[in-house]
Amino acid sequence: MVVFYVLFAAAIFWYNEPEAVEGVRTGEEPVWELFAVLGSNPELLAIFAIMVPAVVAAVLLPHRPDWR
Repeated sequence: MVVFYVLFAAAIFWYNEPEAVEGVRTGEEPVWELFAVLGSNPELLAIFAIMVPAVVAAVLLPHRPDWR
């Protein structure tokens, strides 16, 4: 599930910001540039802020041994 999330998140990010992703891929821009682009785009930031906790909860919570 986490692998699919990462793949879909990368595809969404690449579709919305192809210049930034291409710059990082070719080595012209540092990886931190992707975080700057994420912060400047409210739609992508909302997807990131909502989906990351949801995926973490979906992966970790079913494996919790004690629910007290």
